[in-house]
Amino acid sequence: MLSQESWKEPKKKIVKEEEKEPVQKEKVEDNAEVLPKRKLSINDVLGKRPPVQRSDAKSQKQKMEKLKPMVSPSPKKEIQTKISGVFQNCIFYFDPKNAKEFKDYRLKIREHSGKIIENLKSEYERIYYVLPDCEESGEIMRNENMPSCVRFVSSRWIDYCIAKKECIINIQERKLINLLPFSRKIPFKEYKGIFCFAGGYGKEVS
Repeated sequence: MLSQESWKEPKKKIVKEEEKEPVQKEKVEDNAEVLPKRKLSINDVLGKRPPVQRSDAKSQKQKMEKLKPMVSPSPKKEIQTKISGVFQNCIFYFDPKNAKEFKDYRLKIREHSGKIIENLKSEYERIYYVLPDCEESGEIMRNENMPSCVRFVSSRWIDYCIAKKECIINIQERKLINLLPFSRKIPFKEYKGIFCFAGGYGKEVS
């Protein structure tokens, strides 16, 4: 027969904390390189990046120019193609006020080998001053300060020379006064349907 003490639950063994097995802490191996200590700058504190050192702008520009491929300049193309040499070695002048009116005639002169200047100069032997038919043209032709090398012509003279394929110099000797500029616009409305005759042109009057 078992005694009453044998029926009692076995007492639990009280283990002191000192007797507990020490818990092994995991060791973290630090394989990172140890950096030397340095003083913190203002940029580190404020979180700003240090300024990037830039090279001189001129040196950069020179480097870029060296890298560009060398391209030879293309020859300038002539604006107009030459049709003939009717006005070869002929110098023309147009008043800037009449630029729109004589736009087509400027083109004709260049097409037939003529040269147009922008200022009246006495260094040329002969300059053809193209004038329209108006009162102002009469005042210009009567101007005594005009250089002696200037010859006044109209747009009709340009068309006539191109049609004849020659530059007509002696207009008055050939009695081609209709090729000169008039002091008023033509045709005259007052003379419409009227035939006129002029005789004795070129003769001296005593």
